[in-house]
Amino acid sequence: MSFTSISSIASSQKSLFGIEEGVRLVLFQRDWDSHLPSPIRDNTYPGAISPEGIIIRTSRQAWQRQCTFLLPEIRETIQAIAPDLAHLPIVIRLEKPFRKPLPAKNNSVELTEELQNQAMAISMLSEDPGVRKACYPIILKSLLTAKKLGLPIISPKTDPPQDS
Repeated sequence: MSFTSISSIASSQKSLFGIEEGVRLVLFQRDWDSHLPSPIRDNTYPGAISPEGIIIRTSRQAWQRQCTFLLPEIRETIQAIAPDLAHLPIVIRLEKPFRKPLPAKNNSVELTEELQNQAMAISMLSEDPGVRKACYPIILKSLLTAKKLGLPIISPKTDPPQDS
């Protein structure tokens, strides 16, 4: 008999749906705007976070060049927002057209029967009844967080992939 920690189960479930990365990026974007002065925050935003680096999107080529001179300030901001990401390389990319994401909403989310059913369906993917019972509240909280942040909620694929 082996035991699996609840946090490892939750991490695997969040990773399965891509929720963890999306939540992290949305929170990082929100904090980015609150930590940087107006000209920088108006012309840049974090477009992606990956193990390879943090992608900073800019509105114009002039801002792309300016950001290379502002790297120490940008690095300080990243250190203040998310110290665990400060070691990652920073990549500055021009985005045409520049579409800064909408800010994260701070409204509450209603717990609906649909979300509860979706959390139950996800937890039922585990064969172990104890794991299903332990995962349900974690999955439900993850779904509520994703909905609150305005992230798309994608149902898992339960069928094996088909060869075409």
